[in-house]
Amino acid sequence: MTGQATATPTDQIPAHPPGTVRHRISAAKLNQHQLDSYREAIRQAAQFSPGDNRGFQWFAGQHGIPGNFCQHHVQSEHGRRFFLPWHRAYLYFFELALQDLVTDVTQPWWDWTYDPQNPTWIPDAFDAASIDGGAPNPLFRQPIDVRPRRPGQPGATVRAQSGPDPRVQPTQEQVDALLAEGDFFTFSLELENYHDAIHGAVGGTMANIAWAAYDPVFYAHHTMIDRLWSMWEDQHGAAGPTPDMLGEALPPWGMTVAQTLDTGTLGYSYAATSVRVPGTA
Repeated sequence: MTGQATATPTDQIPAHPPGTVRHRISAAKLNQHQLDSYREAIRQAAQFSPGDNRGFQWFAGQHGIPGNFCQHHVQSEHGRRFFLPWHRAYLYFFELALQDLVTDVTQPWWDWTYDPQNPTWIPDAFDAASIDGGAPNPLFRQPIDVRPRRPGQPGATVRAQSGPDPRVQPTQEQVDALLAEGDFFTFSLELENYHDAIHGAVGGTMANIAWAAYDPVFYAHHTMIDRLWSMWEDQHGAAGPTPDMLGEALPPWGMTVAQTLDTGTLGYSYAATSVRVPGTA
């Protein structure tokens, strides 16, 4: 498949139909149809050339190499303030791109909260190398197709950690305490710390900002981050980004911070986000 790359994805990816709200689901709770649809969307997205802004390689390249648009891990507190809005816009357009290929797909989240009674790690959907009698699982590994090739560029994604790590996974009590934090910037920075720890614990490609987004589990990880922000918004209302941030652009997405603040307007929601309900993660 081929297409014309543009500065932002909005020229080729339509907005969701007005009034349509789709529910993002835990990767551990996907039924077979939902899992098959998501795998098929990723498989098709991976067929586009790296320069085509409808494809997996293009989206992965906006986070690190070659686009380098990621708004956090920069050497200023100003940049870190946009960690949550930038990634919400990123996931929004990524999910729209998948829905352009498989209509009913939604982006699942990976709940990496540590439960000592039931320790889990990467969901099975992302952790099996093959499916359907030996076919490659598109959620397990993807090539890294940056052209021209960069020094040290891996040929494909890899992961180094194969099991749960209670040293870095927050417990439910820690997550609850984080959600109770009333200051947006404190909440964002603490959530970013958990985010960084999970990236490091997965290891391999996920531990390198240049290549992390080429691993499909990256998107499930960041959807969990977005879910926690959505839960925080439900609890704290308007106590989010300050007015001076609202008009700031989030390149290359063609959105401002203000346009990321209502997931309903963006056409998606998370089940049971206003309160913690056992069994809904």
